Amino acid sequence: RVRLTKPERERIFRETFGRFWELAQCLPQRTQPTLTALWRLIVEDWLVCQKWVTVAGNEQEPVSTDSNPFCSQN
Repeated sequence: RVRLTKPERERIFRETFGRFWELAQCLPQRTQPTLTALWRLIVEDWLVCQKWVTVAGNEQEPVSTDSNPFCSQN
């Protein structure tokens, strides 16, 4: 577990909030859902850059396109 001092936490918040505000100014529509999503992306990016978390893609198994005549919908 990582322990941060109060000044470190404040610095991290200032940096992430500053980046959030810069990007929020560029949004054509600033609705609560878009701002919430933006904040989550900023925090996730910061955590990944610090190597505190890893984000795995949602990789799905490939689906066969071979149709068996017995299972055909036609």
